[in-house]
Amino acid sequence: MPNRNEAKMNARVLHASIVADLRAIPVRLSGDVSPLADPWEEIKSQVQEELSPCWPAYLDTIKQFINGAVEALPPAKLLDLSSELKVPAEQTSRINRVLLMRLLAKARREKVRYEPFDSEYMHYSLEGISIYAQIIERTGMNTCRVLAYSTAAPFGERGEADLAAIDSITDIHFMTADDFEKARRLNWPDHWE
Repeated sequence: MPNRNEAKMNARVLHASIVADLRAIPVRLSGDVSPLADPWEEIKSQVQEELSPCWPAYLDTIKQFINGAVEALPPAKLLDLSSELKVPAEQTSRINRVLLMRLLAKARREKVRYEPFDSEYMHYSLEGISIYAQIIERTGMNTCRVLAYSTAAPFGERGEADLAAIDSITDIHFMTADDFEKARRLNWPDHWE
């Protein structure tokens, strides 16, 4: 009778373990300045957007984690996995390839997570109107969802801000929470010093 504490091995469980291991890599594959939350997010970004010249290194890293995970499986769990994948257990290279394809499909489906910006608040001027924005969530390399306030929108408007596009027109100034609150008390003045 099987032990109830031993879960049946399947690709979903193995992928979750591999993704956790990829997230735990202590270095960023694309460099320390990457705004992506961890190496798994870097992989998802590569798959969803554009493969960088470094993609072969990403792919080798993923393959190493998959190969290591499959090699570490006890025979009974390897049989469970091979049955699910419809690949004979002795064909581990084929099992690894199927797992790789499924893992890359998972990377294509999942939303990419980014590290938050250094500040939660910013200020910039457009056509003489000061915009005071609270950053809700970073959504891309230079984009974020914001709640923006101004004299024209004193109760705030939700929207998407492209910091690179804004910065090409005007200067962006990041604010402290205290300065943002002060701007709120002053009814979002058009001139901020």
